[in-house]
Parts: sequence; C-alpha cells; structure tokens
Amino acid sequence: MEKKTAYLILFVYSSDDYNGIDTYLFDTKEKAIRKLQELINNEKDFYKNEYSHLYDKSFEIDTNV
Repeated sequence: MEKKTAYLILFVYSSDDYNGIDTYLFDTKEKAIRKLQELINNEKDFYKNEYSHLYDKSFEIDTNV
C-alpha cells in the first residue's frame, strides 16, 4: 500500500467576543501553502482595515512539522 501524506492547517483565533478553530486538510503541500498564505493575507487586511491604529506588518506563525 502506498503511503500518503496529509497536510493539516489549524487556524486558531480568539478575541474578546468570540473564538474558534478552523480546520483545513489538504492532499498536497502546495495547496496547504496557498491556503496558509490566503489566511495570513486575510488577517493582515482585516487588521489594516479594522484596527489600523494597532496594525503591525509582522505576524507570528507557529508551526509544528
């Protein structure tokens, strides 16, 4: 049986009024990287638009390979 690899992204978020975890599962590394970059860009855009006074261009990414 051929061994397959799955790529998992857990997007954990929290604020004063809500929190949650979004789970994404991919069959290729490229798809996972594209989704991760999309999530990062969406968060940057959100903070730039909604919290411009707090906006910082650096985001911390915690990975576990």
